[in-house]
Amino acid sequence: MFLFDFNSKRTAEYRSHERFPLLQLVNLPVLLAAYDKVDRGELSLSDPVPIRSEFLLFRNNPLHKMLSSGKTELSLGELIRFAARDFSAGDLLRSYVGGNAVVRKAMASRKVSGFRVDRSGLEIQLANFGLPGISDLPIHETGLFLEAKKLPAEQRIHALNAIQRDPRDTASPQSVHALLH
Repeated sequence: MFLFDFNSKRTAEYRSHERFPLLQLVNLPVLLAAYDKVDRGELSLSDPVPIRSEFLLFRNNPLHKMLSSGKTELSLGELIRFAARDFSAGDLLRSYVGGNAVVRKAMASRKVSGFRVDRSGLEIQLANFGLPGISDLPIHETGLFLEAKKLPAEQRIHALNAIQRDPRDTASPQSVHALLH
C-alpha cells in the first residue's frame, strides 16, 4: 500500500515494493503511450481509428455495439475514453499506438521502474478466468462467466492463484505513485 497526502506531500507505505497484477490498470500505460504520441505530434485526438472486430471480446462492450450499428471507426480521442474502462478498447488502442514495445518505451521514458506490460487485456482476462483460449470470440460476457463456471472449482482457484504469482503485467504501489506523480 502507498498513501500520498496531496496537501502535505507526506507518504505512508506498507509493503509498497511488492508487485500486484495490473488487471484493470493494464490500460493505464497504454493510455500514457497514446498521449505521448499525441504530445509529440505523431497522432491527433481527431485521427480516425478503424474498429477491428478481432479486438472485441464481449458482444456487449461499447465497440461491439458501435460496429453492430454500422459504425466502422471512431476518433483516437473517443478510443482513449473507452480504453480507460474497457479491455477491448485498450487492446485496440495498444495495437494502434504500436504494441507493447511502444508502451514499454513510454514507461521507460518516464523513468518508472516496476511496471510490467506483457499481455493484452484479452489474454489477462482469459488467464484470470482459467480459460487459456476461446475459439468462438466475440462472446457475450455472460458466456465467459458460464464457460469459467464449467471448469472445476479447483482449476478456477488455481487460475486465480496463478495470476497472483505471475510476474507479467504487474506493478508495485511505489511504481504506480511514481508514474502518476
